[in-house]
Amino acid sequence: MKTKEFKTKNFLWLDVENPSKGKIEELAKKYNLYRLDTEDCQIPTQKPKLVQHNGYLFLIVKYPLCLTEERETEAQELDIFVGKDYLITFHSGKIPPYTKFLRDIDEEQIKKDYPNVGSLFYFILRKLHVAYFPLLEELSKQIEKIKRDIFLGKEKEMVRKIALTKRNILDFGEIIGPQLGVMQKLEKRVNHFKPEEKMANKLEDLTEKALEAWTALENEIDTIRALERTNDSLISHKTSATMQVLTIISVIMLPLTLIVSIYGMNISWMPFLDHPFAFWIISAIMIGVVIVMLGYFIRKKWI
Repeated sequence: MKTKEFKTKNFLWLDVENPSKGKIEELAKKYNLYRLDTEDCQIPTQKPKLVQHNGYLFLIVKYPLCLTEERETEAQELDIFVGKDYLITFHSGKIPPYTKFLRDIDEEQIKKDYPNVGSLFYFILRKLHVAYFPLLEELSKQIEKIKRDIFLGKEKEMVRKIALTKRNILDFGEIIGPQLGVMQKLEKRVNHFKPEEKMANKLEDLTEKALEAWTALENEIDTIRALERTNDSLISHKTSATMQVLTIISVIMLPLTLIVSIYGMNISWMPFLDHPFAFWIISAIMIGVVIVMLGYFIRKKWI
C-alpha cells in the first residue's frame, strides 16, 4: 500500500494505491463515507458508477489496459470520492496515464494549477479520457493490418486475429459505453462544485470526450464486423472452388472407373479383348471420354 497526500489551502488530495481494508475503513470513519461505497472499493466492480452520499460524490472510473502478451483488454479501476474540500482516490497502480500524472505532480504544482478540488477532479478525468485515443489508434492499426492480410491470401490465419481483435474491441466498448452514461450523469451534479459556471463547461467537455471515444469505437466495431464477413466470404469462396474441382474430378473418374471395372470382368466375348492393341484402344476410349467431358464442362463454364 502506498499513500500520497497533497494539501493546499482549499482542499486535500489523498491518493492510496492498493488500499487495505483497514485503511479504507479508517478513511470512511474520518470522512463519513457510505458503507456500500467503501465496499465497492474493496472488490473490483463490473461497470463505472456515480452516486452522491453525505455531501460527496463517489465515482468509479474504468480504464482499458491492453495486455500485450495475453492479447486481451483488462479493465482497471479508479475509485474517487470528491467532497467540497477533499479528494480521495483508490487504485491498483496499473493505470499508466494516472500513475504517470501522480508520479510527476508535486504539491507546489497542485497549488499553482488547481485552485479548487473541482479543477483537479476534472483534470484527472480528462486525462483518463484523452488516454483512450492512443488505445483506439492502436486498435485501428491492428484492423488495418488485418485488412491488408485478408487480401494477401491469409484468410485462414486472419480468423483468429479477427476474433482476438473483435474481443478486445467489445471489451473496450463494455468500459467506454457505461462511462459515457456516467459522464452524462456527472453533468447534472454540477451544483456540487464551485464555481458552477466553469465546472459546467468542464463536465460538458468530459461528456464530449467520452462520446468522441465511443463514436470512434463504434466505427471500429463496424469495420471489424465487415472484415469478418469479408474474410468468411473469401474462405467460403475458396472452399467452394476446391469442392468444385474435387466434384469435377469425381465425375470424370466415374465413367473411367466403370470402363475399367467392366473390362476387369474377363468375359471372353467382350469387344477388343483378344485384339493385340486392346490396351491402347481402351486407353484411347478413356482419354476420349475425358476430353469430351472436359469440353462439355468448359462450354457450360463450370470450369
